[in-house]
Amino acid sequence: LSWTASAFQPTGLTGDVVIGMTVADAFSDSATPEALNARTGEMTWTDSSLDVSTHGVSGTPAVVSPSIATFEFDGTFSDETYLLSTSDGTVLKKLPDAYQCMYDQVSVVACYSSGINGASLIGFDAASLNELWGLPNPAGARIAPDLHAAYKGLLYTEADNGDVILNARTGADLVTDVPIAPDVVVPG
Repeated sequence: LSWTASAFQPTGLTGDVVIGMTVADAFSDSATPEALNARTGEMTWTDSSLDVSTHGVSGTPAVVSPSIATFEFDGTFSDETYLLSTSDGTVLKKLPDAYQCMYDQVSVVACYSSGINGASLIGFDAASLNELWGLPNPAGARIAPDLHAAYKGLLYTEADNGDVILNARTGADLVTDVPIAPDVVVPG
């Protein structure tokens, strides 16, 4: 045993940093985002100004990419999703709903929300977090499919009228006759 951290719930590992949250007690629904050195257990960063959910509407907090982790805040009137820097805990972007985000392993972070006012799927540049595209589109010609998996520049999605593989960089349909949207895609 190298180290322990009481009340710390890990959500993912990136490099030599464990991203997670410290929960006040076993009955608490909220926590403080933190990062610990994976070798020593020493705190790398913490943000006590953020009160995040231990299990949000879109799921538990997650390490999305080597540089981005997501945490959700369940508000009384609306939810928010924070995209934090894994290196220092800085809030890089705040999304106005409960989003689940995935990294395509190339250059895009895609975030999906079933939303109170309708579904939304947004593609962001993984380095700058500038928005690349969003669905539904303003013209209303395309809906926002449910994001299942992301891998090597592709997004595997599910919609009521059929499963679709999207180009992660543009959001454009690549394959529209997919028999099933996979939940996990790995090499091979």
